[in-house]
Amino acid sequence: MPDFADSREILDIILAGSSAQARQLKIQVERASSIDNPALIFGEPGAGKFSVARLVHENLARGGKFIPFLVSEQGEGDLTRLLKRHTTSSPGAKAPKNTLYFDDVADFSPGAQRRLAAFLKSFERGGVYTLANMPKIIAATSQDLNSLVKYGAFSRDLYWLLNVQNISIPNLQHRKGDIPVIIKHLLRQEYAPQRPPDISEKAIEALVRYGWPGNIREMKNIVARLKALGKRSLITRTNIAMVLANPLTTETGMGRGQNLSSAIYRNLEKYFKAHEQSLPPEGLYDRILKEVERPLIALTLNATNGNQIKAARLLGMNRNTLRKKLKNLDIDAKDLKS
Repeated sequence: MPDFADSREILDIILAGSSAQARQLKIQVERASSIDNPALIFGEPGAGKFSVARLVHENLARGGKFIPFLVSEQGEGDLTRLLKRHTTSSPGAKAPKNTLYFDDVADFSPGAQRRLAAFLKSFERGGVYTLANMPKIIAATSQDLNSLVKYGAFSRDLYWLLNVQNISIPNLQHRKGDIPVIIKHLLRQEYAPQRPPDISEKAIEALVRYGWPGNIREMKNIVARLKALGKRSLITRTNIAMVLANPLTTETGMGRGQNLSSAIYRNLEKYFKAHEQSLPPEGLYDRILKEVERPLIALTLNATNGNQIKAARLLGMNRNTLRKKLKNLDIDAKDLKS
């Protein structure tokens, strides 16, 4: 989790530029900062979700604390204690309202998802939040929660409880027009208080063409590596090629820069950590296989537009076996046709 000074620097960069995506991001931040309802932040790793959440908290100007909860490092016991301190019956509930930030809500275990959903429902009256004593809840994710809900991998209740307001941080590759402004901003930050080197048009063109899988965090790293090349008055395309020759990859769940096995390992490791000093319930092997089977079959059918023959062939099973599994798992192939 970045410290406040670092997040301030990143925030200035995220909001730099005048593209339609940058303007829309600023509007979304303003809306999320105008009311105490929960907010959901979407953005790939390195996009600056923490910094944006911190800005929303500051703009609320309620006097409370910004409390980050590291889903990957803190267990369900930590979550229970955090939520208990912020219930309406808690002695501190009438103090200045805090902001609770969950750094990747998609990594919550099913039990933790139920706890957070129950906590949010405790502030509801007739389907509307009563905000008098409610902390600001901000959840972030780099995953498509809508798809996870569809495949039964994330709580539908929690998704709708959180997604009252949403902020979508665009990837750098989708705001290429802002890259020249952002890179020059980063150079000024990196070289301060000295004057930064100039950057050639060819060098900027190379940066614009690059895909930026690590987003703002990767660009910040690239600028630091450019400085490490030595003192110069001009950054050239050759210099850019040197630092992009072996670009850093990023973790995106089961996305770019991470193979399937390591992604599964990472999530299973979190599952074990969530049980703190105890062990998970017995029957883990069969339970995990069933957890994996449903999204695997649903995603395969989605990829084949609901065509069961193609899906069965892709999965390596006969069609009758697939039909039985669809019935047992309550998956409707018709819902997955595009």
